[in-house]
Amino acid sequence: MKPGVYIRKDEIEFAVHSSANRLWLLLFDSAEAERPCREIEMKGGPLWRVKVPGLRPGDLGRQAAKNVRRDVQRGRGENTAAPS
Repeated sequence: MKPGVYIRKDEIEFAVHSSANRLWLLLFDSAEAERPCREIEMKGGPLWRVKVPGLRPGDLGRQAAKNVRRDVQRGRGENTAAPS
């Protein structure tokens, strides 16, 4: 499996390549949300993966991607401390 987002009938799977020790997928209710509505610890390493049952395109994925970009612009990287 390559890094990316895999849309399936009843779930979406996220795959990220990283040398981090731990990694979380953060989902947000909206692009303006300051805090995630859901935090899911990913499994694996260096190819981290997580499946989110019931998630569909347009639900939270679009907003999560916008917020991830915003965090990267603020200088937060993949190896930041665990979410609080």
